[in-house]
Amino acid sequence: MDEHPQDLESSRDSVRRRLETPGRGEPRPATRSRSRSRLRTRSPSRLHREPGLGQSLERIDLLERELQRERQRVDAARRRRSSPRRVSEHREEHRHRSSSRRSGAVPPVEQRREHRNDGDLPRSRSPSFSKRDVIDIFNSIKCGLPSQPSTQVAPHQKLDHKNILPNFDPSTKNQRIDVWLKKVNECASVYGWDERTTTHFAMQKLQGLAKTWYEGLNSILFTWQQWQDKLVNAFPYEQNYGQALEDMLKRKSQFNEPIEVYFYEKQTLVNQCDIVGKRAVDCIIHGLTDRTLRSGALALRCTDPDQLLQYLLECLAVNFCNKVRGSTMKTLFQRSRRLTTLLMNGCNLESEYVMQVEWEKSSIQELDVTATDLSTECLIDMLTRIPNLRFLSAGQINGFNDSVLKAWTEAGTSR
Repeated sequence: MDEHPQDLESSRDSVRRRLETPGRGEPRPATRSRSRSRLRTRSPSRLHREPGLGQSLERIDLLERELQRERQRVDAARRRRSSPRRVSEHREEHRHRSSSRRSGAVPPVEQRREHRNDGDLPRSRSPSFSKRDVIDIFNSIKCGLPSQPSTQVAPHQKLDHKNILPNFDPSTKNQRIDVWLKKVNECASVYGWDERTTTHFAMQKLQGLAKTWYEGLNSILFTWQQWQDKLVNAFPYEQNYGQALEDMLKRKSQFNEPIEVYFYEKQTLVNQCDIVGKRAVDCIIHGLTDRTLRSGALALRCTDPDQLLQYLLECLAVNFCNKVRGSTMKTLFQRSRRLTTLLMNGCNLESEYVMQVEWEKSSIQELDVTATDLSTECLIDMLTRIPNLRFLSAGQINGFNDSVLKAWTEAGTSR
């Protein structure tokens, strides 16, 4: 049967509109991709300014793809829910089409389809992202990323290096300008200071005559190398090795002087003579006035001054102190667990105080109680409770007899 020309023309228009209008399952125009590319290429310099911007943009693309897949899943579920309605519409269309062929009228279902194809009904489309939306997404992603440590220090960040450099005072006998400048350059190398920072911190440490010299300068516009040359010329140091060696040998430990004070001052003089290793240890031991302490240090056979210092700090020597009775020995051992050497030759020790000490918890390895008035009971109690005793000096004691030796041997605490 031939169709009417008007109906044929309307059918052609309907087909043309269907071809021009994409369906639900068809891909949509690439407007978003063009807008996304414009967002990527709009500010290329910002990618260089912010190293994490490229990763953030990739994260945004991933989120957009996930959003697109979720939208397609929702559309598919919507189509599945509307499939029974489409079946009923198809049946109704078939029924009305058969009746319209007899009457020549246009079926209402076809009218609704043409009306939908004309674009009157709204279609779902992807939401467009504005510039503000992209910035908000980028900030949210940036806040969620783990922070990475920065290797550069901000210009406004001020570090307090005030106590790192030592003071320099030319009037101090043991200070030399070359040694001080070496320490400054080492600190600058360790902390990564530039010339301006090094000059700033070094000039703050000039004391005494050096500070007066610095304040009297007409200009301070010098490089760090020029400052070093000026300091060396202003405060030259001419070392007489013979005089330095004589000063080192004259330094002796004093009565009631802390052993660490003697050690560090003696070590400074030894370093000025360029003596190191076993010879430096021998020079420090040579200055000890306590013969018992010096004999113990020689027997230790140290090869490094630090080993000798550890021994000296773990040693207590109160030889020939008549006023020492031992009333504070219990507290001393409770606070000094590292004490390994105890020298109490000629002290007026009382047995009652000595027996109160927790000898079993001590680290005593060398003990000297020569010429004391300790009783036999006290000596047995003390020697049987010291776990690691290696050296004992107990001459000129009336209470030391065979019973003490027998009890000590049976206890098995001697080494």
